[in-house]
Amino acid sequence: MTSGGSSVYANEPIYFGLVASAVVYVVVSLLTPRTDAAVMSAWEERLAGRERDEAAAASPSSA
Repeated sequence: MTSGGSSVYANEPIYFGLVASAVVYVVVSLLTPRTDAAVMSAWEERLAGRERDEAAAASPSSA
């Protein structure tokens, strides 16, 4: 144990904040509507490194 009067509950506010933020994240994600399938498809294409035809045609300087 460390000296200086530190308590077992010294990290309690940190743990409380972590748990509270996780609960809020889950609640908000359950209350918001699902992302549109077209938006998710575009996002997955972007993550895979493939550009969509519209994006490639819109920006001629892609190099």
